[in-house]
Amino acid sequence: MSSANPAKRRPKRRSSNDPDRPYLQLQADVLELDYGSPARSRKLPNLSQGRDTEKEEMKVDIDEAMRRRRVANEETDEIVEMLKKKVDTSKERISALEDKVKDQEAEIEKLKGINNRLQTENNAEMLESKIFSLKRELEDKDAEIWGLKRANSRWKDLLQEEKANTKQITSEAKTLETEKAEQAKNYQALEGTISNLKQAIRDKEQLLSESSEQKTEINALTAGRQDLERDLDEANQKLSSAVENGKSLQLELIGEITRAQELQEEKRALNSELEKKEKLLDTLRKSIRAIRAFTNDERLVS
Repeated sequence: MSSANPAKRRPKRRSSNDPDRPYLQLQADVLELDYGSPARSRKLPNLSQGRDTEKEEMKVDIDEAMRRRRVANEETDEIVEMLKKKVDTSKERISALEDKVKDQEAEIEKLKGINNRLQTENNAEMLESKIFSLKRELEDKDAEIWGLKRANSRWKDLLQEEKANTKQITSEAKTLETEKAEQAKNYQALEGTISNLKQAIRDKEQLLSESSEQKTEINALTAGRQDLERDLDEANQKLSSAVENGKSLQLELIGEITRAQELQEEKRALNSELEKKEKLLDTLRKSIRAIRAFTNDERLVS
């Protein structure tokens, strides 16, 4: 499909290791979609100029209608394929994020277990001051964990919204495929009608060459031409409707790409926060080991 429109420019190219590059590339490809040339104006055949001129102009109109139909079908197929790829990518990202949330919850449970075991093993009388300080640290850590849980909950809500959006896009893609199938049926019916009209025109031309009632036959041929024009008008209306649906779907897809980029930024921020929490956990573990070593030394002395 042609994408040579100079008014549509690609976004600035980023480095190959940029994680946003696939989304920006997809957005650029969507912006370059072309929905075919507009319906050309038709010039009605003038029977007074001869049957050859009428047949030639009618053939040009029929060929133009068929060409626009083929272009619309090709563009619809490309849009459906892009939607399928977007749905698959969203499912993979959702699965990876759910695994990350589960790992975070497991780490929180592990930290709580360490805290409970430490309170059971240490001598409260000998290590009261250090345990008090450690409890303060654990309280702070619990507050941080609570904040992390809230962030995880918010992330899960975002994932649910993403799933709902993906489901809606899949449904729209199926609807678009159904409409395309209906258009294909209508197009086949239109081709049959055109074929019948062509045969009727040939029959009428033969009769006109053999009959003296040319005026009556010309009127009948004009009626057939008007029927053909009505069929072509209906085909143009359906084609215009398909183009509008494609444009609406394009805007929705651009919105989904933008939302995916925002979610990825939030994911980076959450990962950075998790790294800080892991460093704090390492510091807490070192403190616990130091307290245990101190407890063992006190027991040996006593």
